[in-house]
Amino acid sequence: MATTSPKAAPKTIEYVILSTPEEDALNNYFLMLSRFAFDTARDQADRQRESRFITAGSNWTSFMTSLSHLAVAEKFYYSLEFYKLCMLKKKEARKASHDGVLKELERVREIYQHNLGGTDALWERKMAELCGQLMEYVNIKKDTSLLYPV
Repeated sequence: MATTSPKAAPKTIEYVILSTPEEDALNNYFLMLSRFAFDTARDQADRQRESRFITAGSNWTSFMTSLSHLAVAEKFYYSLEFYKLCMLKKKEARKASHDGVLKELERVREIYQHNLGGTDALWERKMAELCGQLMEYVNIKKDTSLLYPV
C-alpha cells in the first residue's frame, strides 16, 4: 500500500518596497489631491518645504513651493469662483491660475535637468520627469478651463 506524503504548503513571498521620505511625501500629496483635499495637500507641501529646507536644498524647496501653488490652483478650479469667472467671460483670469504654476514647474524642471550628475543623478532625473508630467497635466487643465462656455 502506497502512502502519500502531505503536500508542502506553498511559500509566500513578501516584497518590501523601500521608499525615501521624499517619495512618501509625494505619494501622500498626490493622494490628497486625488481626494480633493486641496488644503491638506497644500499644508503638507508647505511642511515638507520648511522641514527639508536645510537638508535637501533649494531644488526640493522650489518643487514643494510649486506643488503648494498647484494645490491652490486646483482648489480654485473646482470652486464656485472659477465658474463665476466663466459666466463673466473672463478667459484670461481662468488661465492665470494655472499659468503661474506652469512657469514655476518649468523653472524647477530646468534646475533638475541641469543638476544631472549631482549627488543623486537618478533622483534628479526622476524629479525632472515628474515636473514634465505635471507640466502636461497643468497644460491640459488650462486648456480645459477655456472649453467652458462663455
